[in-house]
Amino acid sequence: MNLPENFTLLVKPVGPDCNLDCSYCFYLHKSELFPAGKHIMQTAIVEEMYNQIANMPVKNFSLTFQGGEPALAGREFYENALKTHKKIAPHKNIAYSFQTNGLLIDDDWAKFLKTGDFLVGLSIDGPEHIHNKYRKFKNGRGSFNEVMRGLAYLMKNQVPVNAMCCLTDYSALFPDEIYDFYKSLGVDWLQFIPVVERDRHDSGKAADFSLSDKDYGDFLIGIFEKWLSDFKDGVPTVHIKYFESIFYTYLNLSPPDCTMGKNCGVYLVVEHNGDVYSCDFFVEPDRKLGNIMNDRLEDIFHSSRHLNFGKQKSHLPEKCTKCAYSKNCFGGCIKDRMNDPLDNKNPRYCHSFLRFMKVADPVFEKLALDWRKKYASSAGIKFDHDSYDASDNF
Repeated sequence: MNLPENFTLLVKPVGPDCNLDCSYCFYLHKSELFPAGKHIMQTAIVEEMYNQIANMPVKNFSLTFQGGEPALAGREFYENALKTHKKIAPHKNIAYSFQTNGLLIDDDWAKFLKTGDFLVGLSIDGPEHIHNKYRKFKNGRGSFNEVMRGLAYLMKNQVPVNAMCCLTDYSALFPDEIYDFYKSLGVDWLQFIPVVERDRHDSGKAADFSLSDKDYGDFLIGIFEKWLSDFKDGVPTVHIKYFESIFYTYLNLSPPDCTMGKNCGVYLVVEHNGDVYSCDFFVEPDRKLGNIMNDRLEDIFHSSRHLNFGKQKSHLPEKCTKCAYSKNCFGGCIKDRMNDPLDNKNPRYCHSFLRFMKVADPVFEKLALDWRKKYASSAGIKFDHDSYDASDNF
């Protein structure tokens, strides 16, 4: 497996540390994997990361800082990271992203993120009654007002914002309200993540907040109709990663959403202590691939353990191999297969996807046909070129 043309690292400067206590968070309990107390990535690890970036045979990189809550590392941490980039790897192009709950974002933070050319992913689940259902402080108080304050600073400083909404048993009931809410804020890049976790007290059942197959299907169909209603000249004015990833599959391009690719293992996770994993959802002791202070990221990416992890996705259940839409999802995210307490051999959201695709398939077919006519003939595009970014024109 060759290194990707754009190498992606998901970096966790403070590990699982967070200033919220969201009911559905799968990462908070990861604190059990590390020594007690606050966690912070040391300067030596940051420098080694950039040293390895400087020496990899790849020109373009994507670094996404996540947590926990990455802002807990302090603004100075990221200022030093950018300085280290310029000092050690100035010949490498690095696109920076910052996934935050927004609580610590003030005017100074927003100005820095703008100057540093960061794309900010903001965790906001919708209007107040939806957001505060599960996104709470440790004292049980909802965090909506603080998040909205952080968003105001980001918008004031013209920082590009991508809203990330976790879909739960509750939020999925309000597709129209959620969509209209984001539009009212001027946020038009949206990402929806279905939540499914095992009950912490009874691993034989799904946690109460988990999104059901039926509700997910209803949500997808509802918000798809809203999305289509905002098209202008055949192009969406609101960008929903899930839908645009499906569109990529109709053009035989690699979708930006890793859950829809034939294989996963397309990025690496670097924890605060330098430990490296294949996926954010599988930071577990038996899945550790190595440590950046002892192992080269390039070697880890080519290791049999990482490659075998990625190939798991292509090991589809028999029902998937017979499905007309398997080429559009390839079984979805493997964490949904593994976390499904009812049947871990099958994708949890299979029926919802089938229901959705029966509505969406003819629409995507027409969009793909129109796109080819409008852009491909004049550009001489061949549709087996995985690196082409259709979102430039869609």
